[in-house]
Amino acid sequence: MADSKNPVVLNLGSQRVGGAVFGRTSGGELILKKYEFTEMMGDPSVDATRLPQLKVAVAELAGNLKLKGAQAWCSVAGHSVFTRFVKLPPVGGDKVDQIVEFEARQNVPFPINEVSWDYEFVSADDAFEKEVVLVAMKSDSLNELNDQVAAAGIMTSGMDLAPTAIYNAFRYSYPEVDEPAVIIDLGARSTNLIFSDGGRMFTRNILVGGAAVTGAVAKEFGLGFGDAEQQKVSQGFVSLGGGFEDHADPGIAALSKVIRNSMTRLHGEVLRTINYYRSQQGGNAPQRIFLCGGGAQLGYVTEFFPGEVQAAGRDLQPAARRAVGFRSEG
Repeated sequence: MADSKNPVVLNLGSQRVGGAVFGRTSGGELILKKYEFTEMMGDPSVDATRLPQLKVAVAELAGNLKLKGAQAWCSVAGHSVFTRFVKLPPVGGDKVDQIVEFEARQNVPFPINEVSWDYEFVSADDAFEKEVVLVAMKSDSLNELNDQVAAAGIMTSGMDLAPTAIYNAFRYSYPEVDEPAVIIDLGARSTNLIFSDGGRMFTRNILVGGAAVTGAVAKEFGLGFGDAEQQKVSQGFVSLGGGFEDHADPGIAALSKVIRNSMTRLHGEVLRTINYYRSQQGGNAPQRIFLCGGGAQLGYVTEFFPGEVQAAGRDLQPAARRAVGFRSEG
């Protein structure tokens, strides 16, 4: 059993479940003591198979990390949660809850009594106009996820939204980054864009992820999803195109071009989201890109995103393959 004084977290992803146990230094800083990942096979867009696979994956993590009886904070995928950023009128603190509840009733696309919802301020402390992020998830879906965690003998302390968890971890781990930045979380079923902009946070979910790339590979080469995923992971990379030579193996070269075509679609969605953030949300153009998520492990993906964005005339620079890092014990 994990020490109750050590924070325990679970990331309930669409294709991969992660678990980690943290400790603290004498100064209160977090230390990553141990972590594990468990892959879930199959197409993550097929909801009928996901919960049974999630149950098995969490149980495996609980065994490997000795989490039975522990309390854990869990994060859920961005695409599974309704998210809306709302700018509030200038009202006193005692009126904020009422205003946000009104906005929730107006914006959440389900009866308010069928969802679990919450909000948090996301604007800079000195901002004239206050902004909150409103999140809501159908209670039945949330309870189903909680049941899979409980089945492994783990008690849930709370559920968080993956993009906001990434933002918090980013701010904790990279306090020196003060220029506007965008974190691209390349997930299996979708991609999250998380903007860090002078104390302000904004996120948007794009329903294009690693599974879409795998699906394109499967279609192009007549493979099942599992075989296509294996090919992508073991031999795949993003073709750089242009003046770069193709891979010497024609099969791998063809694979890399299929991956590039799929990633180009995602790149277009990233640009549209950046434009939306700047024009509709009044945000600043990001000056740095941070990548995280399982898709960040694809070969040349760190070169692809900045290269494509710079080709579109934007001044963005790659900063890291993964956005979130903690000091490891030892």
